[in-house]
Amino acid sequence: MARLGFVWELGQNGGYAALIGQLARMARAQGHECLFLVCDPAVASAHLPPELGTMIQAPLPRPSPSPAVRVQVSYASLLHNCGFANADALAARLRSWRELFRALGIERVAARHSPTAILAARSLGLPLMHYGNRFSIPPSTSPWPSFRTDVKTTTDILRSNEAHLLATMNSALGAIGASPLGRPAAMYDIPTTLLLGYPQTDHYAGSPRTSPHVGLPDLSFGETPQWTVPGNGPRLFVNLLPGPTVAPWLKVLGQLPARIMLRVGGHTLGTTALPAHIQLVTGAVNYREVIASSDVVLGYGSHNLICEAVLAGKPIATMAHNPDQQLIAQRMAAQGLGPSLPPQPDDASAGLLQRWLRSDQAARTAQAIAIDCSDPPREQAIPTLFNALMQAEPCLL
Repeated sequence: MARLGFVWELGQNGGYAALIGQLARMARAQGHECLFLVCDPAVASAHLPPELGTMIQAPLPRPSPSPAVRVQVSYASLLHNCGFANADALAARLRSWRELFRALGIERVAARHSPTAILAARSLGLPLMHYGNRFSIPPSTSPWPSFRTDVKTTTDILRSNEAHLLATMNSALGAIGASPLGRPAAMYDIPTTLLLGYPQTDHYAGSPRTSPHVGLPDLSFGETPQWTVPGNGPRLFVNLLPGPTVAPWLKVLGQLPARIMLRVGGHTLGTTALPAHIQLVTGAVNYREVIASSDVVLGYGSHNLICEAVLAGKPIATMAHNPDQQLIAQRMAAQGLGPSLPPQPDDASAGLLQRWLRSDQAARTAQAIAIDCSDPPREQAIPTLFNALMQAEPCLL
């Protein structure tokens, strides 16, 4: 039996831990030992109870003396802002990861959105499975493509950003006695790499892809609220992030000819009065079941939420709060599933949504895409990931 290390370094998504939990249950059923090295134990603990394995705080970057990139234009500038700006600090974290892997006796690594942990595991020659959606596993190109269509970015700028990143990475790798990389994208040239989602939900349309999509495991959890809003309009499930954009979105929702089930990050809205055609649900809700009972979906660009809408054959309009969400929102709009909207609605948002709700074309498109995404069956995703982990070969730098 093997000692397996599940690592999660970047991102703030409880779905990461939910998926790790499913993999760990399969591992435990086969007699393997699991250790969880995660960036947010508080979030992860809801999905990774002690009986599944030991949880450890992952080594995380401290605030860098180097200024952050104000406008991230590619994965290179994202890494710069996530601990890859200073070679000495990066080398220290690489040493920490290496010592953890050694001290814990980890024999195989399953890594999601964990660039430093991946470099450390590769420097030790550990068998490694890399998995995640396309945003966290960008195309293996030089330079990495821009993920900002709203910002003019030249190839020279992208190459310059990568040159700075590569110098930092190679200096840190040299400090731990590891081989240098020829290009930043080589850090993710890992034979056992699997993409979560579907070609239709791939963030980078048209970019080279050598790793297979395994679909989306069923990560839904929580309650399944019943629709209580009267009327005959379409059932619209709305999922918003808490914050200052909620109030302006409520004004837009009040203008829509729909029966609306609204979730705001599981929170209440205090004393805010809602129109009669809007019902508020709180706490965790089962996305799969709620979306199945809806006609259309509106939400921030969560990859899991979008995949659930795609699998259910439901049109989805998305608002983007960051580059990850912006890329996938644009993909959905380009395929005709629904408009891509700003985080805070503008003067055109209500009209766009009203026309979208009246259109039959988005529903027909969504149903056709759902058929295309039915293979592979989603129940195969967890076994596919687990088998890949157990068959992964050492992957040296």
